[in-house]
Amino acid sequence: MNLKYFASALLGVAVIMGPSFATAQDSDTTKKQIHQFDVFLDSRPKLGSELTHNPTLVKDPTFLKKNPELANYLKTHKDIGTELNENPTAFMQGSMRIARRLPTSITS
Repeated sequence: MNLKYFASALLGVAVIMGPSFATAQDSDTTKKQIHQFDVFLDSRPKLGSELTHNPTLVKDPTFLKKNPELANYLKTHKDIGTELNENPTAFMQGSMRIARRLPTSITS
């Protein structure tokens, strides 16, 4: 097999698998943590929408000052705060996947 072809194919697979691979790598995030955060966001739809569109806002001190409920939640749920800060995009993608699978009565 031509080495250039193989390298190109491997790069293509990495690009396609990138987001799902990153989520799989964050295996120390539990479904329970994601569900707990999803429940928190369910009663704050505007905040949930903002974080869904830009998960890295959890790292922004200005955003946290404007959203003291979130800042307090992350302080009192240190494990969730740690996971969110490690990989906000993967955490929020996990939250969206769980929310789609659970009936509304469980998440509210």
